[in-house]
Amino acid sequence: MADAPVAFYLAHLEGRPAACLGALDEAGDCGIYFVATMEAARGHGLASALMRQAIIDARLRGCKTSSLQATRAGYPLYRRVGYLDLCAIDMWERCSAD
Repeated sequence: MADAPVAFYLAHLEGRPAACLGALDEAGDCGIYFVATMEAARGHGLASALMRQAIIDARLRGCKTSSLQATRAGYPLYRRVGYLDLCAIDMWERCSAD
């Protein structure tokens, strides 16, 4: 990954970190990863603003497409910024036995 452009974005609300995401370019595609917003900061448009900026920056770096994997919680955000649902994947989680 040392040669791949990686960009991290952070939004603040009232002076405190509130939302973030990472962007990784690979073969002309900007992959969006780790989109998260603190619960108390949701509904302020922070993640939407970060995504828009990440996509603008990716275009400036020469990316022609952008992609991501989403949870159900992220669907509304990703649809608002223009992503289309192309397919479903199964995700597995290992939980502790306690």
